[in-house]
Amino acid sequence: MATSSITANFYCDNAKAANTFVDLLLSEKPPAKWVAPVPTGSVHEFRNRRDVSNFVKRVVRARRNRVGA
Repeated sequence: MATSSITANFYCDNAKAANTFVDLLLSEKPPAKWVAPVPTGSVHEFRNRRDVSNFVKRVVRARRNRVGA
């Protein structure tokens, strides 16, 4: 179940990258020569409970607007 949800929206039109992805997905442990890419993105830390509450309200509001559209 986890694999299907991970790959549900996966798209790749590069044959070499696709083969590497499948090899890594099916292997027990990654090959010694393979190096994981550096993760990109950011992590947000909430300063207080009010920030958490505002975030949850924003997410809920966005979800309701998306469902109602």
